[in-house]
This record gives sequence, C-alpha cells and structure tokens, in this order.
Amino acid sequence: MLSLFQLLPPPDLERLPNSVDRSLRLVRLLGQELDLSRHLSEPMLLVLAFADDVPNPIPISIDDDEIGGVGTVLLQWLHPLPIDVDRLVPARPKWFDRLDSDAPEDGTP
Repeated sequence: MLSLFQLLPPPDLERLPNSVDRSLRLVRLLGQELDLSRHLSEPMLLVLAFADDVPNPIPISIDDDEIGGVGTVLLQWLHPLPIDVDRLVPARPKWFDRLDSDAPEDGTP
C-alpha cells in the first residue's frame, strides 16, 4: 500500500463524542520514497510484484558478520513510455477555429 499511498482515500477516523477539537493532522515520516503515485500522471509503465522465498536483497551485517535471511520481497519497476502528443491530444475540430461570421445562424457547430 505504500507504493500507491497518495491514491488511497483518507482514513475514516472516529472522534470522541464530547471532543471539541476538530483539527486533525496525519504525518507520515517514513516510506515516502516508496510512493510511486505521482508517476501515474505521466506516461509510465508501473510494475509491482512479489517474489517469495528469496534471499534478503540488502546485505545486513552485525559486527562484520553477515546476517542472511529468506522471505518475501516487493519489486517495483518504472519504465517511462514515449510521449506521442498526437495520441494524447486529439486534433481540434475545424468548427472550433472558425470565425463567428462563418458560423451557421441556427447555432450548430
């Protein structure tokens, strides 16, 4: 869920019945670099996948002794797509640019 955090609806929080304070502030300090939501407004291929029973992808050592581990890993991959303006922005209809003097009297486009 952290990968698409900005797309999630805000939580429905309950307040105490006699509470007079109506302010609410949520702060997320960690994991912001995992959020890929902003890339969904760009031509981008986003792949999220899980790999089970794989070794720890980040080496961890304590007192120079490497600690191994096996588990589930989340993989994130972004691939930018080419921008084809002709496909993104359709051609304007000819009637859009005509002069008012060329417009039909009945108001049809």
